[in-house]
Amino acid sequence: MGDKKMYKQFMIIIICKIIMIIQVNAGGKMKVKTNADKKNRNMNAEEEYGKYLTKKYSGSRHMGLSGSRDVDSLGWGYGTHLTPLVTAVLRTKGDVLELGTGDFSTPILDSIISTFSGSRKLYSTDGNLPWLKEFANLETSWHIFKHVDIFDNGKNAKLPLPKWMKRKWSVVLIDQSPAQRRRYDIKRLRKLTEVFVVHDTSEFVEHIYKLKKILSKFKYSYIYPRYTRSTTIVSDTIDVRKWFANVEKSNNNDNYVKGKEL
Repeated sequence: MGDKKMYKQFMIIIICKIIMIIQVNAGGKMKVKTNADKKNRNMNAEEEYGKYLTKKYSGSRHMGLSGSRDVDSLGWGYGTHLTPLVTAVLRTKGDVLELGTGDFSTPILDSIISTFSGSRKLYSTDGNLPWLKEFANLETSWHIFKHVDIFDNGKNAKLPLPKWMKRKWSVVLIDQSPAQRRRYDIKRLRKLTEVFVVHDTSEFVEHIYKLKKILSKFKYSYIYPRYTRSTTIVSDTIDVRKWFANVEKSNNNDNYVKGKEL
């Protein structure tokens, strides 16, 4: 039974990699827009941040041969959080909360949680009801979908989370709208959550999300370095850096300030 479960989880990781390859080969044909897209992108800032990640995580098994890459130019910035997200879920045992559904995260999380024979639950949430319904065929007794209207763009970012969310979570994916509320929700769920996987933590979009301050307060932190559209994993109880090889250069709190290590 254990071997069968490990095989299923291995196949999920392979599927993740295939999705990434398909997106790369599609190139500019698959254009997406995110909260982090800017009409006037500061390419110098993005290049500087890419060089920082390349230097900081030099030698990491998760770094491409050409260094940290700008995949936004290929039009698939949505999927850059997939590897750290899958890693976090496979390394933990409890329930998972997805704040913000997507074509990358939602089906993959569903596939992973399905291998645990009902012992884990996945809650997928979004503020856009028509978008949430796109995933309705995935709903089961262990994969619950919740429309959370405060996650709709234009809502006050300081509105409180619904009461049902105030429970223990092994992993919480932070990828919801409006962008400004992400830092508030991390603070609200911090004592209830083992690991946060936080999408869109690149320095060049910090003026949108303002996540640096709250993320710097966690005991353990790791920036997934393969893409400049970065994802940060944080925890107060689990040394998430150990999930990735060759990160000896990383301090407990993984911060970036003008290309320098803190």
